[in-house]
Amino acid sequence: MPACRIGLFDSGLGGLTVARQIWARAPEAAMLYFADTAHVPYGEKTPAELIGFADAITAFLTASGAGLIVDACNSTSAVALDYLQEKYEVPVIGVITPGAEAAARLTSNGRIGVMATRATIWSQAHLAALRRMDAGLEIFTQECPLLVPLVEEGHVDDDLALAALAQYLQPLKAAGIDTLILGCTHYPFMTSAIKAIMGPGVAVVDPAEEVGLQVASLCPAQEGAGVAHSTGGREDTFFTSGDPRKFSPLAAKLLGRNLPGRVVAVSPPPNIAILALGKN
Repeated sequence: MPACRIGLFDSGLGGLTVARQIWARAPEAAMLYFADTAHVPYGEKTPAELIGFADAITAFLTASGAGLIVDACNSTSAVALDYLQEKYEVPVIGVITPGAEAAARLTSNGRIGVMATRATIWSQAHLAALRRMDAGLEIFTQECPLLVPLVEEGHVDDDLALAALAQYLQPLKAAGIDTLILGCTHYPFMTSAIKAIMGPGVAVVDPAEEVGLQVASLCPAQEGAGVAHSTGGREDTFFTSGDPRKFSPLAAKLLGRNLPGRVVAVSPPPNIAILALGKN
């Protein structure tokens, strides 16, 4: 059976937390992954910039044969998802609503925390999604501007990472939340440290798990839309607008294995053009 071809994008390495959930649940699907590392972090960008990046990357991925788009960045999901869904004929799914739905199911005391980038927090997208499910929920948010740059440099559980996490999580812990949404796809790489700080009484929600299930349910409907198979199975391609010599080893470190495919360097959006090609 031919697999669907999934186009997934993020500002950098964070989308790999979504990719690994998709690999686990839809192993035959081929993936086109776009890491816009030339513009990371997205959390400091304006809504207009984020919509522009998301639009250009989605256009690139659909032109490359993607039959399903996953906006694996909370910052762009917060401000660009509706636009992308209206403009493009292929399904486009984001990461905010799946995480909010899971948190609303899990909470016992109705006090939910959201840790995310500045752009995501200011959009109030999680607040709106959670209130649609239950207007009585109490929602506490925390901007975490240092975490994406730390993960992009490979700091997930060292002293630098732990100090930043302790600072950001203290107000959420003090608020008495029982459920915490990881509102940036970079943060699951720090899950162990986050759980250690928050303690066993707080459920930590990784929206990537819910997205993986959603993609697995949609893939059969996309059968034949951009098949990318070799005789050895699926073929994945990883595009980066930054330096592939930096992206590949950091991705391998965070995933605990080499990237399952080739790495392609491209110019940053909105003027995307392939510049170089290299095998991982």
